[in-house]
Amino acid sequence: MNENCNMPSRSSQSEVEQAVRELVAAHSKTIEPVVDFQALRMLQDHLQALASHCSKVTDSKLLQQSGQAILQTLRACHESASNLDDRSMAPKLYVAGFRALNSILAALRAQHGMSTAELVDLLRHFFTYGNELAASASGAQTELAATAMATAFGSRSVQDIGLAGKGPYRPPNARRRSSSSTGWNDDVSTGSQSGSESDTGSDSDSSRGSRASSQGRASAVRLAALTCLQQLAKADCRALHPFWIVLLPVYNPLQTKYHAATLMDAIVRDPLPKVRALAAAVLSSMLEGPAQKAYIIIAEAKSAARPPVRGFTTLSSTLGHLVIALHDGLLHAISNESQVPALMNMLKALGTLMMSAAYTRLPSDLLIRCIEALSRRLQSAPQKLTAASADVQAVQSAACACLAAAFGTKAALPSVSSWLGAQSTGTSTAGQGTLLITLLDYSLTKGAGSVVLRTEALSALCGLAKNYTAISSLHWASISHAVAHSLQAKKPQSIEVAGGATSSPPETAPNAEAKCAQQAVRLLSEYLNGCHRQSSANKSTFASTEIVSSGHGSEDTRRLSEGPLPKQKQVSSQAEPALCSQSISSGSGAAECRVDEQQCSVMWAEACDEHFPEAVAHSSPSVRSAAQASLADLPCAILQFLTLAQQGKVWQWVWHACQHDEAAAVRAAAAKCLGHVAGSVPVQDCQSDVCRSIGVLCTAMGDSTLSVRVSAASAAANVADALHQQQQRLDSQMTVPLLELAAAAMAACQDNDKVQVNGIRAVGNLLAIQQLPSAVFTATHATNSCSNWWGEAWLDQGISCLYTSLASSTEKVQWNACYATGNLLKNDAAAALAAKRRQLQSLLSVLLALVRDSPNYKIRSHAAAALVSSGQRDLYEGLWEVILGIFCDAAADLEGNGSSLDRDTTESGKNYQFKDTLQQQLKAGMQSLLTFATPADKSTAAYSTSDLMLQKLMLTSSALQ
Repeated sequence: MNENCNMPSRSSQSEVEQAVRELVAAHSKTIEPVVDFQALRMLQDHLQALASHCSKVTDSKLLQQSGQAILQTLRACHESASNLDDRSMAPKLYVAGFRALNSILAALRAQHGMSTAELVDLLRHFFTYGNELAASASGAQTELAATAMATAFGSRSVQDIGLAGKGPYRPPNARRRSSSSTGWNDDVSTGSQSGSESDTGSDSDSSRGSRASSQGRASAVRLAALTCLQQLAKADCRALHPFWIVLLPVYNPLQTKYHAATLMDAIVRDPLPKVRALAAAVLSSMLEGPAQKAYIIIAEAKSAARPPVRGFTTLSSTLGHLVIALHDGLLHAISNESQVPALMNMLKALGTLMMSAAYTRLPSDLLIRCIEALSRRLQSAPQKLTAASADVQAVQSAACACLAAAFGTKAALPSVSSWLGAQSTGTSTAGQGTLLITLLDYSLTKGAGSVVLRTEALSALCGLAKNYTAISSLHWASISHAVAHSLQAKKPQSIEVAGGATSSPPETAPNAEAKCAQQAVRLLSEYLNGCHRQSSANKSTFASTEIVSSGHGSEDTRRLSEGPLPKQKQVSSQAEPALCSQSISSGSGAAECRVDEQQCSVMWAEACDEHFPEAVAHSSPSVRSAAQASLADLPCAILQFLTLAQQGKVWQWVWHACQHDEAAAVRAAAAKCLGHVAGSVPVQDCQSDVCRSIGVLCTAMGDSTLSVRVSAASAAANVADALHQQQQRLDSQMTVPLLELAAAAMAACQDNDKVQVNGIRAVGNLLAIQQLPSAVFTATHATNSCSNWWGEAWLDQGISCLYTSLASSTEKVQWNACYATGNLLKNDAAAALAAKRRQLQSLLSVLLALVRDSPNYKIRSHAAAALVSSGQRDLYEGLWEVILGIFCDAAADLEGNGSSLDRDTTESGKNYQFKDTLQQQLKAGMQSLLTFATPADKSTAAYSTSDLMLQKLMLTSSALQ
C-alpha cells in the first residue's frame, strides 16, 4: 500500500488506475472507527494518494467507487472524532478527503454516484469547524434538518445521520469537550487552558502559536468543505433543492444559540475573510441558474414572523421564510463587512437572490430594506473600506449591480415607488443624498478603472427609468449627459446619411467600453419610452376625467371605458402602478410626473440630434444593435413630429444598417426596426420611404444569415399587414414594391421553418388586399423581374405556398397558413378567381381535414375560423353541408368525453389552454354557416343536428355565465 501511496508522478495511466483500485479496496478494511495514531496515519495516506491520483483517472466507474469509499471513510472518521488519541491528524485527513471528492465531482458532475444526502450531511458539519460556536442540535432549524435528512436517507434513523437532538445529560465539566461534533474544539480549548495555566511567557507564546496553527488547519478544512459543496452545486444543482432547508437558514439567521450550523453562519461569523468570501461564493452557486430561479420564484411569505405550528407547512411558505432569512443574513453581513473580496461575493449573492425572488409574494418592506442597505453601503464605502481606490470602485460597482436587480424587477412595487418619491422630496431618513443623484454621479466617473462602475450605474438607472419613470422624469438633462459621456468614450465611425454606403470599421471597441455604451443606449430607450407611456397615461386619464365630468351619456362613457383606454392604463400600471396619474398626492411622498407628449417629442428630437448619430455609428456591434432596437420603439406620432431632416436621418440609419453593416446581429435588429417604422407610418405621407423600405427588406430576406432572414421576413409580414390596413390609400406607385414583396414572401415560404412562418403570413396579408395587382396597376410599371407575378400567375404561386405550408410538419407554420387562407377567402375577387380555376375546393378540403384530424387545438381553431371567412355560400362549391357536419361532430366531441385523439391530447396537457377557444370558434362557425341555409336546407339532417348542437352550446354558455 505504501508503494501505491508513494507512486511516482510519471506513472502510466494503467498504473494510476491500478493504484486507485488497490486504495479503494483497502478502505473496506479501514472503514471502522479508528482511534490510534497508526490507523489514522494510514487513512490520511490513503486519502492523500486518492486526492492526487483521482484527477488522472478516466474510468468513470472507478471514480464512482472511489467517491463512495472516500465518503464512507470521512463519515467514519467524523463519527469517531471524539475518541481519537491524536486529533492533530484529523484536519489533514479531512482536507485530503474533500479535495479528492472535489476532483471526482468535477470529473463526473451529476454522475458522481454518491449519495447526495450523505454528502450534504457530512459537509454541513464542517461549516463552523474549529470555531467557538455553540451549535446545539435543537430548535426549529434542527427539526427541519432532521425531517429532511430522515426523508432523504429513507429507512435510516435520525441518530444515524447525526441529528439525534440534545442527547443524554452531561455534567458541566464535560460539556465543553463535547460541544463540537467535529472534535476540533477540544484541541483548541485544551490549548487555551494550557496557555492560561502556564506561568512563563515562553509557555504562553508557545500556546498562542499552537492555537494559531490549529486555527489555520481548521480554516483549511472549512475551505475544503465549502469548495466541495460549491463543486456539488455546479455539478448537480437540482439535487440540492431538497437540502436547502438543511444548508440554509429558514428562521432568524442571526441567532447564536440553539440552531444547527448553516452556510449563513460561515458568511456572517467566520473570523477569516477568505472563508467568508468562499461561503458567499458557494451561496451564489447554489442560487444562480434557471432551475434555481424557478424554484425560488414560488417562495411566498407575507410576514417574516414564524407561522404557527401546524401539521403541514407548504413548500412555498418554507421557501418564503428561507428567502427572507437569506436577505436578513446577507444584509447584516454586507453592512458589517470591511474586506473587499468577501464583500464582493456577498453583494453578488444578494444580487443573484434579488434577480430570482418574487417580491410581490414577500413582505412589502423587504426590497426597501435591500435598497436602503445598498444605499448606505454606497455612501460609506470610502470610509469603511481599508482598500485602494480600485477596490472601492469594485465594491461600488457590485452595489450598483444589486440596485439594478432591485429596480429591474418584473413588476414595480408601490412601496418602492413611495420610498423613492419620499427620498427625492427630502422626507426620507435613509442616507444623506438622493440615490438617483448618486447613480448619476457614478455614471459620469472618469478614469481607466471606472468603466465597470459606469456600466452598473447605467444599468441601475435603466431599471429606474423602466419601472419608476416618475422619479427620473425630471432629470432629462443629467441622463442625456450621462448617455453622451458613455457614448463619447470611443470615437465613433463616420457614415454618410445622404446615401453613400460605408462599411463598418475592422476594429471593435473593448468589451468593457462596449457594454457601458450599450447600457447607455438602453437607458436612453427606457427613459424615452417610459416618458411616452407616462404622457399617454396622463392624457388618457385627463380625457376620461373630462368625459365623466362633462355629463356625457352613460353609453358613451361605457364604450370609452371598454375601448382602448383600459389597454393604455394597463400598460402604464405595469410599468408603474403607483404613479400612473399626472399629479400624485404629496402625502404619499411620491414625485410628480408632468411630462406631456410635446416634451417627449422634444426629447426624442434631441436624442436624434445628439445621441443616435454616435450610437448607430459606434465601433461595437452590440451598441449598434441596441441603437436599432431603440429606434424600433420610436412612436409614429413622435416620428411625425420630427423635422423632415430628422426623419430622413432615421430612415437612412435603418436602411444603411440593414444593407451594409458587417454584423449579422445589427442587420437583424435593423430589419426588425424597419418593419416597425415602415409599418406604422401613413403610406400617403411617406410613400417613397415605404417603397424603399420594402426593397431593403426584400434584399434582407435573401441574406446568408438565418437570423437576418427571420427578422426580415417578420418585418415584411408587418409591412404587408400595414398595407392591407391602408389598402384604400394605395396607388400605382406601389406596383413594383408590392410585387417585389410578394416574390420575396413566396421565396421565404421555401426557406427554414422560422422564415416560412413569417413568409406565409406576409403572403396572407398580401392576399387580403381587396383588389389584385393586375386589376389595380398598369403593365407599364412592371419590370422584367416581376412580370411573372402578375394576375393569375401571382395567384397560382400564392395558392401553391398555401398548400405547402398547410402540409408542413411545424405547428406554427400550419396555423399561420390557416390564417393566410382565411385572408384569401375574405378577398372576394381573389377567392372568385381561385374558385374559377378549381383551386379553392382543394384548399377547403385541406382545412376540413385539419379541423377533423389535427391533434393541435390551436390549429383546429384557426382552420375553423378560415373556413367561415367567406361571405358567400357559392364559394364553398357544394361543401357547405360537409363543413357544417364536421363542425357539429367536432363540437359534440369537445362537449362530451371527446374522441380518442382529443382525449390523448387532453391527457398530455398539450394545447389544453386552447380548448375553450376551439369550442367558441366552432359555435361561431356553425352560427355563420346556418345563416347561409336556404329553406330546402332546413329539412336536411345536417341542419337539424347542427341547430340542436348550437342550442345546446348556447345553453351551456349561459349556464357557465
